[in-house]
Amino acid sequence: MKLIIPFLIAMLPVASVAQSQSGGAPGVPSVAIPKTTEVLVIQTPKQGVTFQQIMAVLPAEIRATVKLYLDGKIRQWYSRGDGKGVIFLVDAKTEDEARALMETLPLAKEQLMDLEFIPVGPLMPLRALMGPGAQTGRAIGAKQIAPEDLRKLIDKNTKTLIIDVRDPDEFEKETIKGAINIPLVQLEPKLRDIPKDTTLVFTCNAGLQSAQAAKLAEQAGFKTATFCPLNEWKEKRYHTEAGAKSF
Repeated sequence: MKLIIPFLIAMLPVASVAQSQSGGAPGVPSVAIPKTTEVLVIQTPKQGVTFQQIMAVLPAEIRATVKLYLDGKIRQWYSRGDGKGVIFLVDAKTEDEARALMETLPLAKEQLMDLEFIPVGPLMPLRALMGPGAQTGRAIGAKQIAPEDLRKLIDKNTKTLIIDVRDPDEFEKETIKGAINIPLVQLEPKLRDIPKDTTLVFTCNAGLQSAQAAKLAEQAGFKTATFCPLNEWKEKRYHTEAGAKSF
């Protein structure tokens, strides 16, 4: 832990610069650009707008904001500490998506507010603490199968079942060819329905969840249970497909 904290402190300036760049900015490695998970919206009154103008619209603004919060569109919102506006954390994957949402609010419709949009995502240097899938797997005692070896199993049509343990929405976008989807939280009881002589290979993005799944399967009595991170499979440019099967 003593080594981890200085590492993060050293990496924060790099991450801040990288995450402030637009996707694919020259000189910024793609690994440093996070996947956008939310959009931060800073709302401030336009120059010349009076307090009375805002107060006249505020009751409708509050009702509309609460509705978006209850619908899960606005995850959090705060008053600025300097009293100059409001900050929203919006459930959106792009700036355009967040803008379309915010423009439905009464203050925006009346053109009383300026809006600044900042796409945000995970702090990418944290991935360095997790390490590659193999390191993560070894830490909990799971076994990893190399993408090349998994491909050989698939080509041989062996009794191999590939299980993607991510959420269904991720699985449906892309997974290893032939994989089925059993989210990690549902895995343990469903393992009882799989013959114990089946070769199980679990997958997820980086290897953390699939390593846990492989360990669960081993504890459940499966002699051959391994994991193969989807990221490593894709690095080899092996075939992926939209997930369509369910278990």
